[in-house]
Amino acid sequence: MTRIETVVEACQQLLPNDRLDEFLALVGELTPVEEEKEGAITYLFLPEVSVLLTPRGDGTLKSVTYEEGFPGEINGIRIGMTGDEVEAKLGPVDRLWPMPHPDYVLIWDSPHFFRVDLDRETEQVKKMYR
Repeated sequence: MTRIETVVEACQQLLPNDRLDEFLALVGELTPVEEEKEGAITYLFLPEVSVLLTPRGDGTLKSVTYEEGFPGEINGIRIGMTGDEVEAKLGPVDRLWPMPHPDYVLIWDSPHFFRVDLDRETEQVKKMYR
C-alpha cells in the first residue's frame, strides 16, 4: 500500500470526536496547512488527499471535510457522483440544509451525521462532511 493510500484509508475511518493526535500519529509525516487563531489550530488541511480537519480545543475532531480531489469513498460515496447515484446508495435524505446555500445540501443523520454538497449546475458531489 502506498503512503497516499494509507492516508486515504485513515481519512475514510475518521469520525467526529476522534482524537486528532492519534490520527496524525497513524499517518505520520503529513505536512498539513494549518490556520491558527489566538494560538489554537482552527483547521488542518491535508493537501495530498484534499481533506480538511476541524479540531476542538480538547484535541478531538469537530468535523471532517472531504473536498474535490479526495480519491476515496465515504459511506460508498465519491466526489463526482451524481445526486441520483448518492440517493441510490444511501436512500432518501433525512433532511435538506435549512438555510440558503449555493449548493444542494443533502443530510443523513443516521447512523452518523453525513452531509453531501451537490453542485447546482452539474448535480455532482463537490464535498462531503462528517
